[in-house]
Amino acid sequence: MKITHIGIVSPGDMGQAVAIRLREAGFEIHPALAGRGARTRALAAAAGIDDCGDVEALARRCDAILSILDPGAAMAAAGAVAGAVSRTGKRLLFADCNAVAPATKRTMDSTLREAGAVFVDAAIIGPPPAEPSPPVRAAAPRAARGRRRGTRPGPRARVPSPRPRASGSG
Repeated sequence: MKITHIGIVSPGDMGQAVAIRLREAGFEIHPALAGRGARTRALAAAAGIDDCGDVEALARRCDAILSILDPGAAMAAAGAVAGAVSRTGKRLLFADCNAVAPATKRTMDSTLREAGAVFVDAAIIGPPPAEPSPPVRAAAPRAARGRRRGTRPGPRARVPSPRPRASGSG
């Protein structure tokens, strides 16, 4: 599966920081801003990312969708993407990057797989990273194969912090 278009649900503080770095790495980044507030829309605009409108349009356009939002909304977001995948028939990768219970991740996995998506259980630890940030490492048997002494397995990325919020915004 070739990934060139990545959806971000949702470009808040962390999602915006991730979107900026992915865009700088050459990916096309798209949020679905229907129903989102003015602050989220402003963060997306500041990141220079192109709104798809709703989740169904996001699923049609993207090869992968990253869920980076309030953990309490993570299951609903996964369900919305699963519904969009079912309706569009688009096979895509969905990575849940939220701190939710293992049982919730298993439910997301089965819901998204039944819809035809590939589910990835991912994690982001800490606040939106500042530049320079430490590398992100992949932990998988494949990443470790062929490793030479002194090299690090897996991809590396540095993600800048989002722009500071004006007082009273939110």
